[in-house]
Amino acid sequence: MQINLSSDQYSIVSSGQAFLFGVDANLKIDIVSDSNFEFSVVLEFQQDSSNEQRLEQKNDGNVITLTCHNFHDEGTGLTKPMKLARIDGKNLFLMFWSYVEGEADRKSRNVKYTIFMSKNVGENVDGE
Repeated sequence: MQINLSSDQYSIVSSGQAFLFGVDANLKIDIVSDSNFEFSVVLEFQQDSSNEQRLEQKNDGNVITLTCHNFHDEGTGLTKPMKLARIDGKNLFLMFWSYVEGEADRKSRNVKYTIFMSKNVGENVDGE
């Protein structure tokens, strides 16, 4: 049996959940396309004294680093999918949500994610 998931005009190419090694540990997602284009997405979780929740993106070669500042224990993430790349004429997007679970010094970060790809080659999204 084969099962395919989609949401609107986007195929869900990967979806999952990962408990990280610690509350401030990183999550690295390595992506290799059918045409052998490779890149990585790294989610970094950091707390600082500002308590301002924000997301910073840094591109360095084939690594996209998303630094998640002050993502709250009860759940924080993207409010809409973020475009990562255009591969073989199709747009690739990431959506994620992060929680901190546990009590006191026994906490772990839980990240849920979905990676979408547009079904049609050359599709424009959000006025591209």
